[in-house]
Amino acid sequence: DIIIRLGLGGAIGLSIGLTGVGGGVLVMPALTVVLGFPPTLAVGTATAFSSLSKVFAVYEHWRLKNVDFKVGTQLLIGAVPAAVIAAIFIANNTESAASQRALGWAITAAIATAAALMLVRVFRPETSEAAEAKDVEPETPSGRPSARAVGLGAMIGALIASTSVGGGVVVMPVLVFGFPMSMRRVVGTAIFISLVVSTVTSGLYHFSGTESHVDVATAGWLVAGSLLGIRVGSRLTEKIDDDKLTMIAVAMILLAVVAMTAKMLFS
Repeated sequence: DIIIRLGLGGAIGLSIGLTGVGGGVLVMPALTVVLGFPPTLAVGTATAFSSLSKVFAVYEHWRLKNVDFKVGTQLLIGAVPAAVIAAIFIANNTESAASQRALGWAITAAIATAAALMLVRVFRPETSEAAEAKDVEPETPSGRPSARAVGLGAMIGALIASTSVGGGVVVMPVLVFGFPMSMRRVVGTAIFISLVVSTVTSGLYHFSGTESHVDVATAGWLVAGSLLGIRVGSRLTEKIDDDKLTMIAVAMILLAVVAMTAKMLFS
């Protein structure tokens, strides 16, 4: 049982470090399909894993200068309050089997939508090429965050808190289409944003509601297994071009869509 969790953590860590995809998009299928967790417990445990594992991942990408803290901070202004509201609501209102099933389908839909957005990026390579020449920051009159950044951040926070689908699936498409930058900086910035939101969300899933919705032991074993994978994946971003990184991320997301859909249909 522990070996399975360590192995799952290693595979997920490699994906996180390499593509930014993993905290929710791969952990959710791992917890629900492989380990049989109900959706609410899976969301809480996945956000705890995301929080713990991405501390190391953010450090690695910060050291490689892949994190745009200005863009990340602006999005977090909207993301954190939205995440708090969503997490408290779900932790206190999804005890029935029907609610659990609805949440499971919501998670599957979020992953599928992100897969579609990332596929669009594959067929719009000019976005990546322009970003390679110059990273574009959002307009911030008088140094204040723009309404667009706060609104997009609120969407990110609500989705991460309700589905645990985070940096690679929700944040990356927002950064790609809303704040053009190189894929390496998209990955690093998405991991940073996901770390902050997941930390807030996992705390709420653990302490709010009538009982904890976080399996701390499982989250810990997954993190332990992920450490080597994250280190290897982060370093590989320096050796793989943006197009290949994008295709790897899309493949991971599509795999998660298939796994979650099969789980929902046959459970």
